[in-house]
Amino acid sequence: MSSNFIPGCIFIIYLLIALPCFILTQKCHHKPLQITPNNRIHVDRTKTQSRILSQDKRMKFHIEYHSSVMERPQAREIQSVVAEVVDRVSRTLSVKQEPGNFLFETNCEKPREAVTLNGQEYCTVDACYYSICGEITAPKTLSEPCFDCNNRGENCTKTGGPPTDREPVHYTLFVASLTASCKQNYIAYAYACRIDDTTDRPVAGVINICPIGFELGRERLLDTVQHEIFHALGFSSSMYGLYRDAKGKPLTPREANGLPALNPKTFVFVWSDQVIQNFTLDWENINGTTERSIQAFVTPNVLREARAHFGCPSLMGVELEDGGGYATAMSHFEKRILATESMNGMLTPARVFSRITLALMEDTGWYIPDYEMADIMNWGKDLGCDFVQKSCKNWIDTRINGGLSPAPWCTNDHEAGCHAEGTDVAFCKLSKYDSPVPEIFQVFTAIDGIEPAELSNIGGNLLTDYCPFFEVDRYYWPNQSTTALLCNNTEIIDDCRKSNCTNGGVCRDVINGYYCNCPAGYAGALCDHVNVECTVNSNCQVNEVCTANRCLCGRDRIRNANDECIGVTDVKEYTIRITVTEVNGVPAVYHRSLMRASGDSFRHGIEYEVRQIIRSNPILHDALVNVVTRSISSGNIVVDLALIFQKSSFHNSSTITMASVVAATAMQDNVLRRSGTAYTVMASATVVQDANECEDGAGNDCSPYAQCMNTVGSYECTCQPGTTDTGPTGVLPGRECTDVNECSTTLDTDCSIDADCVNMVGSYTCRCRDGYGDDSLDANRPGRVCSKQALPAIPSLPGPSALPGLQPGVIISLSVGLGVVLLLAVLLYMIIWKTVERRKRSLPYKDPYNSRSPNHLPRHHTHTFVKSVKTVDREVGSNPYPKRDKPRQHRNLDEPRLHRNHDEPRPHRNHDEPRLHRNHDEPRPHRNHDELRPHRNHDEPRLHRNHDGPRQHRNHDEPRLHCNHDEPRPHRNHDELRSHRNHDEPRPHRNHDKPRQHRNHDEPRPHRNHDEPRPNRQHDEPRPLPGALYGDLNSSWYYGENRGHMDSPFMSTGSDIYEAI
Repeated sequence: MSSNFIPGCIFIIYLLIALPCFILTQKCHHKPLQITPNNRIHVDRTKTQSRILSQDKRMKFHIEYHSSVMERPQAREIQSVVAEVVDRVSRTLSVKQEPGNFLFETNCEKPREAVTLNGQEYCTVDACYYSICGEITAPKTLSEPCFDCNNRGENCTKTGGPPTDREPVHYTLFVASLTASCKQNYIAYAYACRIDDTTDRPVAGVINICPIGFELGRERLLDTVQHEIFHALGFSSSMYGLYRDAKGKPLTPREANGLPALNPKTFVFVWSDQVIQNFTLDWENINGTTERSIQAFVTPNVLREARAHFGCPSLMGVELEDGGGYATAMSHFEKRILATESMNGMLTPARVFSRITLALMEDTGWYIPDYEMADIMNWGKDLGCDFVQKSCKNWIDTRINGGLSPAPWCTNDHEAGCHAEGTDVAFCKLSKYDSPVPEIFQVFTAIDGIEPAELSNIGGNLLTDYCPFFEVDRYYWPNQSTTALLCNNTEIIDDCRKSNCTNGGVCRDVINGYYCNCPAGYAGALCDHVNVECTVNSNCQVNEVCTANRCLCGRDRIRNANDECIGVTDVKEYTIRITVTEVNGVPAVYHRSLMRASGDSFRHGIEYEVRQIIRSNPILHDALVNVVTRSISSGNIVVDLALIFQKSSFHNSSTITMASVVAATAMQDNVLRRSGTAYTVMASATVVQDANECEDGAGNDCSPYAQCMNTVGSYECTCQPGTTDTGPTGVLPGRECTDVNECSTTLDTDCSIDADCVNMVGSYTCRCRDGYGDDSLDANRPGRVCSKQALPAIPSLPGPSALPGLQPGVIISLSVGLGVVLLLAVLLYMIIWKTVERRKRSLPYKDPYNSRSPNHLPRHHTHTFVKSVKTVDREVGSNPYPKRDKPRQHRNLDEPRLHRNHDEPRPHRNHDEPRLHRNHDEPRPHRNHDELRPHRNHDEPRLHRNHDGPRQHRNHDEPRLHCNHDEPRPHRNHDELRSHRNHDEPRPHRNHDKPRQHRNHDEPRPHRNHDEPRPNRQHDEPRPLPGALYGDLNSSWYYGENRGHMDSPFMSTGSDIYEAI
């Protein structure tokens, strides 16, 4: 609760600090309202709040008209003006926050007398007190409810409060017409009174229109209201310290209360050098050159737009107004460099809201502007850095000395000329001041009719730093010589100031007129045509095509005065290819999104530049129908645009030709910047050619059954053969083609009576029926001659015969002959197969698991693994080696094998006794994996490999004597077998470089006598299969991998398990 003296304090602070923006002799004295922590307010939003949101958050206003406005006879006109301006601002600015609602505070007049009932505080003496926004008391519908009782604390009630259907908004704007602060010649003023507690964005403010404002014409009042709204939205010295960057981070440091420090002299927030900086300029005047200090905006978007507009890449900042006193200075652009911009310090006729103003709104960190809503500004356009950063005296002297006009400045009083932004007649105004003009701003050293002593008192407007220029003043009488002056400079007329675009269409000014960019669903010169929904072209009117379920004019042609699409016979279409290398000095890089919605700004800018080029041509300017981007490709950025013209000019009989289009579009400059964006192009690479409407992908209105033929400037459609043109009267040929069904009557075809007619688009074909052969002479025209066949005919598809010219008898003979040959081939194959199988059975047995030896199992592993019982069951069940009842004679072991001398058993292969080193009950000492195997000790000779004693050639500490490569190693004699079976070297009979003598297959092997059975092959027991185990351990089968060195099984100790290894 506030104290009873708070209202008085707030009103006193407002009278001292609240700064009305008023217009005194066309000068805006803007004094912002002081913002304190009490002005911060929480806004309730239905959605999660984000600092950066999508660009479609168009600004939503709630307008509250004060009774001081509604009581005036001009109330309806004021409401209309405010509604139009608010609508324009809403379409220009998007807010980086969701809309929401807040309530102004409601307190008791005498809070000490309040009582608390059920936790709610009620006022008992006097009534509730409602908060104020500047001078305006907030209405009950925008305030907290009032809880009030009588003086005795009885009859307590709740009154006021917001309506339940209140819609969320971004800004609450109060419009009033109070006279207390309106001094003489004040037109209007504005300020913000509440800011968001999270982003510091203004959420409520006031526009007060003084009585003199009601006397203005509608056009000038529109400009005034828009000027004041921009002040209330953030273009104010009280707001600069609250600006944020694009990510929502404050640009100026904050104190403990969440706000920047307050300047004790100006009562506004201090700002950082990320917003405004001080610069020093070299300033030329009548006494030489001196230094001048200025303050300028240095925010990124303002710099970008200003550099592009003035054509000054090195521009350090956009200068702020320093004249006009405290109420005008620092809250407007410097009028000298932006004399016609609406946000300079003087409100004059013929003003524009340029891209620079929208850029500053973006640099607040609160808004996203639509730059296409900006007006075209001609003041200072492409005049360079000298115009912006040097004095007007330097500009005037330099231009006059070079034989050029000093425009936009002037030197002769009463000289008539055209205003920079339109057709208004303007006059050079020199004023004589009571006191000398500051020396730094003195321009003239001599003027006809002026005494030299008085020259120091002569100058132009104070806010232009006393530089004289052509000003529009409808009360200023020109001299006699201006009566014949006609301002018809069509390049500077802003026709959009009086445009009639409807349904949200955006007006774009061009030379000799304007055009409207229509939103989706609308078309026409003024966006007044609603596109009809459709599914096919037949749902649309003449010259319309169904595109994206909407009836649109074909190939982007426009509608005439009768709301009908211009036909193809009324226009000529050409294409122009432009190569863009830079955009605002930044290298142009192609991206496929340029042809999507995100690339609208780029495409519209290029289209605007081409329109301006064509509109400046006296022959083509009134024949242009449309300019539209057809495609964008890489190679910097290559843009292909369609140029659509009427076939002849409206105001002369000249016929539009490609030669005239080429001449009109020849670029003299490689920088296009009339759209407000500087496009650097390769002028020499610009190409104009005829548009190929049949192949350029933009579509045409030819029927799918018609042939499109390109012509110079146009195209023609012709129905294909086999189709008929069924278009109604008045429709061009080839637009509606219907297929003719030749098969509907036999009179229209030449098919055989034994053939079926099959209709095709534009033609037909014939197909002989089943049981008939096609005897047609022309393979491209089947089904014309069909004859019955003795054998069933194979149905054939349309096309040439597989065997043209052969008689049926020949075909049958060939078929029988091929059958006989095939049968003989099968018999021959079976004979060969039987022979091969018989040969295989006569060959020696070869172990499939060991390709190196016919009867030795693998030797290269010593470990044994056991699989599961189920796996063994499955594998044994599929054993490919069944038990044999009779002994195999080829396993006769009566004769020793030559290479396996059985007379002298190998000591380490004694089969009579189990191998000690393979004792499975105890771990094998040489298989201890935790420790090195003793027989594998490479530092000492291997004991188990010592046949006669230690092998000296295995001593690894010293070089091996037998490894002398200069001389052959005696123990590596391959001519004799090595008796000690040195496994480190290959065995002589395992030499794979030479064929093994005992493997000679040309002669039978003597040791493989098959006549006598081999005694060591007991066939009463199953042969141990490779990789199998046999035993009676719980009647289960076990399986192990082939790991052994022998071809016979061994019995392990401790179990009845036999393993084949």
